Amino acid sequence: MSKVLDVKDLEVSVKIDNERRNIVNKVSFSVNEGETLGIVGESGCGKSMTSLSIMDLLPQALSVTGGSLTLNGEELTKLSKNAYRKKRGKEMAMIFQEPMTSLNPVYTIGFQIVELVRNHTKKSKKEAYDRALHMLKLVGIPRADQVLHEYPHQLSGGMRQRVMIAMALSCNPGLLIADEPTTALDVTIQAQILRLMQSLQDEMNMSIVMITHDLGVVAETCDRVIVMYAGEVVEEATVEELFESPKHPYTKGLVASVPNMDKDEEYLSSISGTVPTPEQMPTGCRFAPRCKHAFEACHQTPPLFDVNEQSKSRCWLYHEEASNVQEGRKEVGAGNHS
Repeated sequence: MSKVLDVKDLEVSVKIDNERRNIVNKVSFSVNEGETLGIVGESGCGKSMTSLSIMDLLPQALSVTGGSLTLNGEELTKLSKNAYRKKRGKEMAMIFQEPMTSLNPVYTIGFQIVELVRNHTKKSKKEAYDRALHMLKLVGIPRADQVLHEYPHQLSGGMRQRVMIAMALSCNPGLLIADEPTTALDVTIQAQILRLMQSLQDEMNMSIVMITHDLGVVAETCDRVIVMYAGEVVEEATVEELFESPKHPYTKGLVASVPNMDKDEEYLSSISGTVPTPEQMPTGCRFAPRCKHAFEACHQTPPLFDVNEQSKSRCWLYHEEASNVQEGRKEVGAGNHS
């Protein structure tokens, strides 16, 4: 299975008090052809900044300061702005969280899709118009011929999100990045959008990076998952492994916080504390201040350990020596108690 996207040691930094601080730190992952990779974590963990780095759409204050981004074997960080712009929309596309801020309010839906198609293909205006109409029908928009002449504010949230998907897929990109594509939608529309994306993926053999904080979306749509915390990857696993046997304490906290209708729980589980800001980033393990299992080794930064063939975890508990220390500590504690 060939790699469509390969991210290695990606660093994104911001300048704070004349000093550059990493908000995305040494992030690595890959996406295979036809695969859906989930990126999960709380708000502020660096998920969206990672995706915007791939698309070269970072805010002006932020910049990629390290690592490599390879799309279909081509190094993206070496491209000019113009060359990068030609790849956006044609070889890779992105669906943003809020379509109302992504669609231009002063142009019709049809104008925006036609312009996108003509910018990336050699189609005539008539052919681009036909393509736009076909894409709107493909994503399940009723009266598509009328919607082409309407403005974004005339459509519901679910319809605007479908328009964004139609625009993103209008040039058949091999990679689609979906940044919280269902956050602002009600549950029924969420399910429709996710089913739509899966059917289009099967039809086009497209790779998807699904960015979300909703583990339900991950369970339903993803093949593999990376969990991010404070700008770092803390766990990588198949979706089955992640839910059946989460490894990192942060991942365990996320999975435990999902409401379970089969259990009679009086209180919902939660992770105490908040994600640190770049100015307050702790030394060593970034999750240690919130972790119930933190011990001496956590003052040093852990690498991403290979736990088994299917999962990795950035936690000292999976280092042999650290595990022995923990076991010894438990035995001593048990002896003192007796």
